[in-house]
Amino acid sequence: MSVMTLVRSAISASHFQIEQTEFSKGMLNGVMTAINYSRGLVQLWHIHRALESCATLCPEVSDFFTEEMVRSETIRRDLQAFGFSTDTFEQMIET
Repeated sequence: MSVMTLVRSAISASHFQIEQTEFSKGMLNGVMTAINYSRGLVQLWHIHRALESCATLCPEVSDFFTEEMVRSETIRRDLQAFGFSTDTFEQMIET
């Protein structure tokens, strides 16, 4: 079994729970305000920034981390297009 298969298996229950949140349902249904979407983007930016740093520092992780997974700069630009920045909203404890 590959590492990615193990990771997917380990997070599948949490992933399902996330898909049931109002935030996820709003995204999927296209009924989310720009401010709520941006609040979520900031959380995603924190996650990507941490993963990208880890991939740079940990050879064990970098083997599985491809260039197309690098998203923090794109997320920052998307936030800017909505009139926000990465420090507009605080990082949530859950993040």
